[in-house]
Amino acid sequence: MEASDYNNALNYDLAVIQLAEDVGYKTGWLGMSWNPKGYKGIIYTAGYPGDKVFGSLWSTSCRVSDAKGTDTRFVTMCDVWPGQSGSPIWIKPSNSTYELRAVLTYESCRCCSKDCSCCSGKFNGGNAINAMHYASIQAWR
Repeated sequence: MEASDYNNALNYDLAVIQLAEDVGYKTGWLGMSWNPKGYKGIIYTAGYPGDKVFGSLWSTSCRVSDAKGTDTRFVTMCDVWPGQSGSPIWIKPSNSTYELRAVLTYESCRCCSKDCSCCSGKFNGGNAINAMHYASIQAWR
């Protein structure tokens, strides 16, 4: 696979599953949104990071400024770890609603040594829900 093919494939790194019943009545609902102006504020994520006790659920939040709401990437400095891929990144626009804005797909660092034993900075992110993803997911419902 060419590097350009790999980078393009990352734009589609998300999945949707259809369940046999509405589990939201038991677990709660997670809406979905996008905005062509992007998002600036607090985001949340939860998952099962590989550096914690196996099977333990962890959550975190951090500030983010997504200047372009039309692109497919969502970069954050939230503390995440491999094993959390596929976890939702959501916002809380009001006291009673939660909206999916991205799906966590990578955790990375800028190596400060040849063997990457230290990082000069971490960046984490995922696939943002943009117009294309929003329309596709709505059509699959």
